[in-house]
Amino acid sequence: MSTPLRPTILALGLLAPAAATAQVELRVLADPPGHDDLDLNGEYVLVSNEETTPLNLSRWRLCNAVYHCYVFPEGATLGPGGALRVRTGTGRDSLETLYMRRDRPLWANWADVATLTDETGAVRARCMWDRGRGIDCSPP
Repeated sequence: MSTPLRPTILALGLLAPAAATAQVELRVLADPPGHDDLDLNGEYVLVSNEETTPLNLSRWRLCNAVYHCYVFPEGATLGPGGALRVRTGTGRDSLETLYMRRDRPLWANWADVATLTDETGAVRARCMWDRGRGIDCSPP
Protein backbone atom coordinates (compact mmCIF):
# COMPACT_ATOMS: atom_id res chain seq x y z
CA MET A 1 0.00 0.00 0.00
CA SER A 2 1.51 3.34 -0.99
CA THR A 3 1.64 6.42 1.19
CA PRO A 4 -0.07 9.53 -0.22
CA LEU A 5 2.44 11.97 -1.64
CA ARG A 6 2.89 15.31 0.07
CA PRO A 7 3.32 18.30 -2.23
CA THR A 8 6.98 19.20 -2.38
CA ILE A 9 6.41 22.70 -1.08
CA LEU A 10 5.02 21.45 2.19
CA ALA A 11 7.18 18.37 2.60
CA LEU A 12 10.38 20.33 2.15
CA GLY A 13 9.18 23.51 3.81
CA LEU A 14 9.54 25.59 0.66
CA LEU A 15 7.24 28.38 -0.44
CA ALA A 16 4.02 27.58 -2.28
CA PRO A 17 3.70 28.87 -5.85
CA ALA A 18 2.52 32.42 -6.24
CA ALA A 19 -1.05 33.67 -6.42
CA ALA A 20 -1.40 36.92 -8.28
CA THR A 21 -3.81 39.69 -9.13
CA ALA A 22 -2.83 42.78 -11.06
CA GLN A 23 -0.68 43.95 -8.14
CA VAL A 24 -0.33 41.35 -5.42
CA GLU A 25 1.36 37.97 -5.17
CA LEU A 26 1.14 35.52 -2.24
CA ARG A 27 3.49 32.75 -1.18
CA VAL A 28 2.77 30.63 1.89
CA LEU A 29 5.01 28.61 4.18
CA ALA A 30 2.40 26.62 6.12
CA ASP A 31 4.56 23.74 7.34
CA PRO A 32 8.03 24.88 8.43
CA PRO A 33 10.56 22.31 9.64
CA GLY A 34 10.00 21.03 13.17
CA HIS A 35 6.96 21.29 15.41
CA ASP A 36 4.79 24.27 14.44
CA ASP A 37 3.88 25.10 18.06
CA LEU A 38 7.56 25.61 18.87
CA ASP A 39 8.27 28.03 16.01
CA LEU A 40 5.19 30.12 15.26
CA ASN A 41 7.28 32.58 13.27
CA GLY A 42 8.36 29.76 10.98
CA GLU A 43 4.87 29.97 9.49
CA TYR A 44 4.44 32.99 7.27
CA VAL A 45 2.85 34.48 4.18
CA LEU A 46 4.99 36.52 1.82
CA VAL A 47 3.01 39.36 0.21
CA SER A 48 4.67 40.93 -2.85
CA ASN A 49 3.82 44.06 -4.82
CA GLU A 50 4.52 43.38 -8.49
CA GLU A 51 3.62 46.88 -9.65
CA THR A 52 5.70 50.05 -10.06
CA THR A 53 3.63 52.05 -7.55
CA PRO A 54 3.33 51.67 -3.76
CA LEU A 55 0.47 49.56 -2.40
CA ASN A 56 -1.39 50.75 0.71
CA LEU A 57 -2.30 47.64 2.75
CA SER A 58 -4.06 49.54 5.56
CA ARG A 59 -7.11 47.58 6.79
CA TRP A 60 -6.50 44.72 4.33
CA ARG A 61 -7.17 41.22 5.76
CA LEU A 62 -5.20 38.00 5.48
CA CYS A 63 -7.43 35.06 6.47
CA ASN A 64 -7.27 31.28 6.61
CA ALA A 65 -10.07 28.88 5.59
CA VAL A 66 -11.97 29.26 8.87
CA TYR A 67 -11.73 33.07 8.81
CA HIS A 68 -9.07 33.59 11.43
CA CYS A 69 -7.79 36.89 10.10
CA TYR A 70 -4.96 39.34 10.48
CA VAL A 71 -5.80 42.98 9.76
CA PHE A 72 -2.93 45.04 8.39
CA PRO A 73 -2.27 48.13 10.54
CA GLU A 74 -2.87 51.70 9.41
CA GLY A 75 0.03 52.94 7.34
CA ALA A 76 1.16 49.48 6.19
CA THR A 77 2.60 50.12 2.74
CA LEU A 78 4.39 47.86 0.31
CA GLY A 79 6.79 49.61 -2.03
CA PRO A 80 7.04 48.92 -5.76
CA GLY A 81 8.51 45.46 -6.32
CA GLY A 82 8.70 45.01 -2.53
CA ALA A 83 7.82 42.05 -0.33
CA LEU A 84 6.55 41.77 3.22
CA ARG A 85 6.47 38.71 5.49
CA VAL A 86 3.47 38.26 7.76
CA ARG A 87 4.56 35.84 10.49
CA THR A 88 2.12 33.94 12.70
CA GLY A 89 3.84 34.56 16.05
CA THR A 90 5.12 37.59 17.90
CA GLY A 91 7.89 40.08 17.34
CA ARG A 92 8.50 43.71 16.59
CA ASP A 93 6.85 44.93 13.37
CA SER A 94 9.21 46.39 10.78
CA LEU A 95 9.09 47.51 7.17
CA GLU A 96 9.88 43.93 6.05
CA THR A 97 7.98 41.85 8.64
CA LEU A 98 4.64 42.08 10.42
CA TYR A 99 3.51 39.75 13.21
CA MET A 100 0.01 38.34 13.73
CA ARG A 101 0.72 37.88 17.46
CA ARG A 102 -1.02 34.52 17.63
CA ASP A 103 -0.21 31.97 20.31
CA ARG A 104 -0.76 28.90 18.13
CA PRO A 105 -0.28 27.92 14.47
CA LEU A 106 -2.69 29.49 11.99
CA TRP A 107 -2.07 27.67 8.72
CA ALA A 108 -3.17 24.03 8.52
CA ASN A 109 -0.40 21.83 7.15
CA TRP A 110 -2.65 19.40 5.28
CA ALA A 111 -5.16 21.72 3.65
CA ASP A 112 -6.00 25.40 3.97
CA VAL A 113 -6.45 28.61 2.03
CA ALA A 114 -4.79 32.01 2.45
CA THR A 115 -7.00 34.84 1.21
CA LEU A 116 -5.93 38.47 0.99
CA THR A 117 -8.77 41.00 0.76
CA ASP A 118 -8.51 44.75 0.43
CA GLU A 119 -10.32 47.31 2.59
CA THR A 120 -13.49 46.96 0.47
CA GLY A 121 -13.56 43.17 0.91
CA ALA A 122 -12.46 42.41 -2.67
CA VAL A 123 -10.23 39.34 -2.95
CA ARG A 124 -6.83 40.45 -4.18
CA ALA A 125 -4.97 37.12 -3.92
CA ARG A 126 -5.64 33.56 -2.80
CA CYS A 127 -3.55 30.44 -2.32
CA MET A 128 -5.11 27.02 -1.55
CA TRP A 129 -3.37 23.76 -0.75
CA ASP A 130 -4.53 20.22 -0.15
CA ARG A 131 -1.97 17.47 0.11
CA GLY A 132 -4.33 15.10 -1.68
CA ARG A 133 -4.97 17.44 -4.59
CA GLY A 134 -1.98 19.77 -4.75
CA ILE A 135 -1.68 23.53 -4.65
CA ASP A 136 -3.69 26.19 -6.46
CA CYS A 137 -2.32 29.70 -6.19
CA SER A 138 -3.97 31.01 -9.33
CA PRO A 139 -5.48 34.50 -9.41
CA PRO A 140 -8.92 34.76 -7.73
